[in-house]
Amino acid sequence: MSDAKLIHYCAPTLAGIKAANIFNGDDSPDLDAVLSRWNATLNPKGVNVLCFLKKNGRPLIFVYRPSTLEGRLQNAESEAILKAYGYTGGSLSDRLSRLAGRLSESDDFPHEIGLFLDYPAADVKGFINHQGKACKCAGCWKVYDDEKGALCRFAQYKKCTRVYERCYAKGFALDKLTVECHRESGERRS
Repeated sequence: MSDAKLIHYCAPTLAGIKAANIFNGDDSPDLDAVLSRWNATLNPKGVNVLCFLKKNGRPLIFVYRPSTLEGRLQNAESEAILKAYGYTGGSLSDRLSRLAGRLSESDDFPHEIGLFLDYPAADVKGFINHQGKACKCAGCWKVYDDEKGALCRFAQYKKCTRVYERCYAKGFALDKLTVECHRESGERRS
């Protein structure tokens, strides 16, 4: 699995503008080595990489900023959604373990995964309530609340990915493309 694939699917997380991304990785014998290398490179910048499970022989790679993600999950609306799906609070690690279990229980993605992917809680709730139908618009996720704000975020993520892919093609290394954030505050540093 290449750094180019990680950059293609996770540039907004690497840039510090999104808490997490997920993608299907390649099933290869060196998967553990690749994950170890990515974590060695990215952990000092405040980014972690997990392999949740293998579906149809392919790993599901979750790339996230723990300090940012934890903060995003700690609002009343997110907490209510998570509680409804059996998340009983606890640490981010506990919540990620519960999400891994929920992923392994079904061939579909559990609806609450949107919260872990930094989608607005109102849109995750709208998706659940409307069973994925009747959204205002769709991009990285289906939008039920702030259409204008979501369209801006979609454009920001797309532009970020284009810029990161261009920089990587010009020879910028993964560690140079990853913005460092203070772990406690989530504050970005150059």
